[in-house]
Amino acid sequence: MTNEEILKAALQKTAKNGWDRGTNKGDLAVGKMLAMYPQVIFSHDFAKAFWGEKLIWQHDLHSIPSWQDKLKEMVVSEDPIKYLEQFL
Repeated sequence: MTNEEILKAALQKTAKNGWDRGTNKGDLAVGKMLAMYPQVIFSHDFAKAFWGEKLIWQHDLHSIPSWQDKLKEMVVSEDPIKYLEQFL
């Protein structure tokens, strides 16, 4: 998938989960989102809608929301948009 296709699919997923930041306005909104993707995909609201708030257990026996764990991984990934692709 291209970066634009990945972002479009990610925005559709988050919209289905209740997060709407102009994603219902068609491809023009996707183009704008692609241009400013770091502000979008690194936001807590996007991450909550994309990965959900299910608690996961860490090695030191405390739990954190899934979105928080995945967001931390995405921030340090080489290609954040490609990182999203594996969860579509």
